[in-house]
Amino acid sequence: MSAKGSRYRTIAPLYEGMALLYSGGQMRACGAFQAAGLSAGERVLHAGGGAGEDACRAADQGCAVTLVDSSPEMLARARAALTRSGHPEVELLCEDIFAHDRPGAYDVVCANFFFGVFSKSDLPRLVAHLGRQLRAGGRLLVADFALAGGPLLRLVQQVYHAIPVAFYAVAAGNPVRPLYDYGPYLERARFRITERRLHRVFHGPELFQTLTATRP
Repeated sequence: MSAKGSRYRTIAPLYEGMALLYSGGQMRACGAFQAAGLSAGERVLHAGGGAGEDACRAADQGCAVTLVDSSPEMLARARAALTRSGHPEVELLCEDIFAHDRPGAYDVVCANFFFGVFSKSDLPRLVAHLGRQLRAGGRLLVADFALAGGPLLRLVQQVYHAIPVAFYAVAAGNPVRPLYDYGPYLERARFRITERRLHRVFHGPELFQTLTATRP
């Protein structure tokens, strides 16, 4: 998902299709798995919500949804998708995620394939900021690449991960960064990880994950 504003202009029309093909549908599966755990009436923030597919699912579940993205082009696609799905009421905000500050306003914050557009040095600040938007006991949902186990599978995962990182570094100015282990960042921000689900690519290795972390 996007964080670099107009740098996503040229790739916005291609984003969903590229993600679907490259992940073998697992990026979409991650979002569907998360949406199944949402409850009607929950206040949900989609940070870097991009083209709005996950926000549509949350709205379908009866949630009050806010989507924040700094790319006008991605937000235009989100607006069109939400209108088609019958959810024009979803709040769409074109702003940097750090400018969006509503302490305790949300029951759930979703950050799907969003942490990766930030450098390693920015992650602690990002996790703390997202946590501040949650009420006590609220949930942070993260979908992203998983750290694979075993040296051979870890090598496969690193190569698989490096290809989109390089592409988005060139196309959108995202940082070139390693595969992050999100657990320590969440724990240092006093989150408690309550669920981790792994997702297989093309019925093969488990290269994607969904995490649920609860704010104390």
